[in-house]
Parts: sequence; structure tokens; C-alpha cells
Amino acid sequence: MIGNCKCGCEYTASTLNFGHDIYWCQDCYKWYFENGKEVTTGELGAIKDNLICPKCKMKPAENGHDPCIVNLPNVKDACCGHGDSHYAYVAFKDGRVLREEKALKYFENEKR
Repeated sequence: MIGNCKCGCEYTASTLNFGHDIYWCQDCYKWYFENGKEVTTGELGAIKDNLICPKCKMKPAENGHDPCIVNLPNVKDACCGHGDSHYAYVAFKDGRVLREEKALKYFENEKR
């Protein structure tokens, strides 16, 4: 859904935040959820917005990380994709990056 912001202008972009659709308003220079609530930006935004992952039905870990893949060894950043493999990735501290299905396979292997 690309629609109109509460200020009346059209949203110009969309993406996901912890598996939830969010929309960019260029005039307001802010991200909004579909219901019009402003997205909390920053590292712990998903916690402050009280989001629940659409796939695993869990809240973010205390550090804001995805609860199903928290504290992976030698990992700098990661996203489980929240039910959409297109968004899944793992970035290792050594610079390697796995995306989509390769990232999901890595997460599965690490859970064992």
C-alpha cells in the first residue's frame, strides 16, 4: 500500500520494520506504520513500538535484535526476514555477507 500520509501528501517509499510494512513521507521526513502511527527510529525502535515478529510471534530481544537469531557468533548484523526470505541476511565481522535462502540456511545450521 502506497497511500497518503496524515499530512495529505503521498507516501514515496515503503519497506519493513521488524516484519511490519512502513511508509516514508518526504514532506514530513518520517516513517509511518499503515495505521498512521509514527515509527520510532533508532536501534531499539522495534522495542519501543512494541512490535511482534509476524513469523516467530516474539518481541525483539532486549538489545533490539531478532529474537530467533540473537547472539550469533562472529556476526556483525543479521535479519531473519520475519517470514520473507527476500529480507534475510547475515553480515559477518570479517566482511562476508549471506542473503536470502543462504542466510536462512545459515540460521538453521546455527540453531542445531
